Amino acid sequence: MGFFDRFRRKKKDKIFNTPTVKPPPAVTTQSTSMTPPAPAVPLAVKSENVRTEIELIRSQMDNIRIQYESINARLKNIERLVTEIRSFCK
Repeated sequence: MGFFDRFRRKKKDKIFNTPTVKPPPAVTTQSTSMTPPAPAVPLAVKSENVRTEIELIRSQMDNIRIQYESINARLKNIERLVTEIRSFCK
């Protein structure tokens, strides 16, 4: 083995010798009857769940709006600093 043998590139087979793993086959279930299942929860409870989900989404949107406003304020400060730095460099 010579000195420059250490610097030779290894073959891709040795570098990328990872075995390929196939995902397991998907299990499909088919219903034998063509009738839809009956609702297990009364409609009044479903409407309450929908209201709570809407309130949750609304609060998440408010949170995103507040984050956007803070990012926008930071961006304005950065833009102001960049314009000041440019004016000093001229």
